[in-house]
Amino acid sequence: MFKAAARCADNLDMGKKGSARMKNTILKDNSKKYNGKYVAVRSFKNNEVLCSGKNPDRVLNCAKKRARNPVIFYVPPKDSVHIY
Repeated sequence: MFKAAARCADNLDMGKKGSARMKNTILKDNSKKYNGKYVAVRSFKNNEVLCSGKNPDRVLNCAKKRARNPVIFYVPPKDSVHIY
């Protein structure tokens, strides 16, 4: 159990005020692979990619077969501008 906790801690980055956030390793290592796609990971602490694709419903259904509460996010196309 200690080894699993240590692995989870390796995937976290402690931000300001002690808040934890997922490191950017998925995007840094595979940016071309996931550009313009939805990506599902096991959890916020475990960034193992379970599924990816253009359709968020299909990605979610695929991920739910492999994890109880997957996390899904969208990777915008390279050099795109997003205004919120």
